[in-house]
Amino acid sequence: MTPTLAAFLALDITDFWGSTWALFHDAPRNYALYVLSLVISGLFYLGTYLAFPRRVTDGEALNEHYWARRKLILSSVVLAKVLVHTIGFSLILSNGSTIPPGALAGVGAFLLFAILAIFLPRGRLAVGALFLLLFYALAHLVQSSVALIGGPAWSILIPA
Repeated sequence: MTPTLAAFLALDITDFWGSTWALFHDAPRNYALYVLSLVISGLFYLGTYLAFPRRVTDGEALNEHYWARRKLILSSVVLAKVLVHTIGFSLILSNGSTIPPGALAGVGAFLLFAILAIFLPRGRLAVGALFLLLFYALAHLVQSSVALIGGPAWSILIPA
């Protein structure tokens, strides 16, 4: 379970970096935004810090570590994602635009999978919910890759 969680966290944090860059690259320099960014980053840090045991003792399996900490790990990541999406959706609405239905569906699917992974009792359904989170992140990666490949090329060379 821990390697699956680690793969999900790596992809989700990468998504967080991209989302926050898109949201904040034109944001004003503001102390409140700095603190909000610190809170969101801290929640991701907490989740990733707790994902692996500091010391592995004889007889302690990584799966046991996952089951003992999954609620705190996944809850911290969910809270961070909710904050990021709340800011993003608020910015969209404040500009008079509407939130794309696909974005709402994606956030809804993420929340459903995450809530199941957090609150289902230990067992196959909870394992399946964690894998759904990983597949959700992988689907986002595939979608982004297709858009990148199909989009216009960019140059890494500075024009003369």
